[in-house]
Amino acid sequence: MGPGLNVEKIAIYGFVLIFSAIGVGLVYGAIVTFQDGETTKAFLMLIAALAFGGFGLGFFALMTVGYRGYAREAALRAAHPDEPWRWRDDWATGRVRDMGKSATWFFWGFAILWNLISTPLLIFLPAEIIEKENYPALLGLLFPLVGIGLIVVAVRKTIQRRKYGDCLFLMERVPGILGGEVTGTILILRGLPAAETLTVRLSCIRRERRGSGKDSSTNENVLWQTEQSVVRLSPTGKGAEQGAPVRFHVPYDASPTGEIDQNNSVVWKLEADAAVPGVDFSTGFEIPVFKTLASSPQVTEERLRSEDVSAGTPAIVPADHTGVAIVPSAGGGTEFILKPREGLLGTVPAMGVLLIFAGIATLLAYAGAPLIFPLVFGMVALLIVFILIFCAFGESRIVVEGGHVSVRNSLFGIMMGKRMPCSSITKIGVTGEGRAGKRGYYSITFTRGDGKSTSPLQFLRERRQADWLADEVCKAMEPWRGEKRPEGTDPGRPITGIP
Repeated sequence: MGPGLNVEKIAIYGFVLIFSAIGVGLVYGAIVTFQDGETTKAFLMLIAALAFGGFGLGFFALMTVGYRGYAREAALRAAHPDEPWRWRDDWATGRVRDMGKSATWFFWGFAILWNLISTPLLIFLPAEIIEKENYPALLGLLFPLVGIGLIVVAVRKTIQRRKYGDCLFLMERVPGILGGEVTGTILILRGLPAAETLTVRLSCIRRERRGSGKDSSTNENVLWQTEQSVVRLSPTGKGAEQGAPVRFHVPYDASPTGEIDQNNSVVWKLEADAAVPGVDFSTGFEIPVFKTLASSPQVTEERLRSEDVSAGTPAIVPADHTGVAIVPSAGGGTEFILKPREGLLGTVPAMGVLLIFAGIATLLAYAGAPLIFPLVFGMVALLIVFILIFCAFGESRIVVEGGHVSVRNSLFGIMMGKRMPCSSITKIGVTGEGRAGKRGYYSITFTRGDGKSTSPLQFLRERRQADWLADEVCKAMEPWRGEKRPEGTDPGRPITGIP
């Protein structure tokens, strides 16, 4: 490790030492205060001591493990500079560990720290609200409520791990190949009920870090995704352990695993879930996917989707049932209409979020808080209102005519959208996600040569519907994009309905 890293370590460990020292001092102060008969004050000091000391020791443990991992990875980078899939031990051996264990520990640590910090509010707020009738102080109860939610999530994660055990993904070939395949077997240590279907999802995700320091945040954007169902899991002969075979074709034009720059990186996630009685099964892995000598430039995202759609034999159902219709456009082209189907029935979670933000904005305004605070929460509430109304009453149209494609969104006669030359579209993709036993949210995405993308606001509930629609749009745009479709693909298209 270089001198810069040593200076960084000294600064971090000094920071940890300060927090730990404050925690020890608060413990001593709590003991003295308790002996003086000030029980409440001593209790609060003890909570503060646990918060400071726990944060310091937890941060120390994380940084120690992190530096050891950094040193190990640095050595592997030096030994295999051109083979980044060898920079992690589990990747190199093809036995990829799931992310459940680390996620469980993270939720427990965060939940405990959050609840320690918010506990004093439960002591002071009742008197403030009941005796002084300071009703805006009700906002403070949100912090303990969030703490309860975090505990619930941590408990569910723990039950899940104890019920199913730690999972492994045994890669048949390392790494996964862009323009090739990701193959292997997911090992479920304690198995699943024999009748359950496992949904397996492979996603290429771009992580973007914004801001710095305490103001930093991480945003994840799904660049590409596909899924499959595993109906039968095979016993491995080791107790209740079962194996789920995985085989995905991966497009050549997707991004490989790794850092783009200091603020952006690409990760590939393999996730599996199943709806079972009690706590649902769920697991996930970060896997290496790269271009190798075996990569084929002919295996593009659009070609894979077209082949999948052509290989299936879905029944055509009425457009009114699916909310999608294909009609001739006014300019002699093709128009794809995405209409709302469920009204406000599918927006209950969004309604709950709306009530929270609207309530906070109202209380802040009532309490006379600076204008910026109720304004921010009020703007978020208005945005949610717009989304709810559009999902219930708005419609999106994709119009292909005259060498251009237009993505238009309209609500109560007000239309907004974007028109682009078909030749500028480098990729037509499908983004979104869903979970086993639940309907998903999938959207068609048009990516231009400059990397920017455009999508209609209305979404589809099923992945196969989104894939079908994207393939139909590709067919309509083909004369102006100069692309050759895979052999055997039917150039025809039904006028109404969707699979």
